[in-house]
Amino acid sequence: MSDARAAFLAGEHLITSDVRTIQSPYDQRPVAKICFGDAQDLDRAIGLAAQKASELAAWPAHERAAVLDRAREILATKIDEISQAIVAEAGKPIDIARSEVLRCLDTFTDAALAARTLTGE
Repeated sequence: MSDARAAFLAGEHLITSDVRTIQSPYDQRPVAKICFGDAQDLDRAIGLAAQKASELAAWPAHERAAVLDRAREILATKIDEISQAIVAEAGKPIDIARSEVLRCLDTFTDAALAARTLTGE
């Protein structure tokens, strides 16, 4: 297990002193150490998300769809890696973990299709 993973907030890696160990529910072995933010970090994240939501809502449908398509492409290259993370962190069998990742791919596909509609809903 490597050093603590930083949180990601507003395009920046957030290193905090609140480092927690994530354990496998299956055998309690440590699988990751991650930085947790505090209430101020949460308020900042919510404020920035609200600000960005109105900006992103103004994007043309084809641009929103392109971002979703790209996210799906990136995710598709990491199916095994993400599946293994689900196994380690949630204690799920690999077949179920993999089906969750594949379902996520479907969700991005559906979201991109919806973004291409006139209303985007």
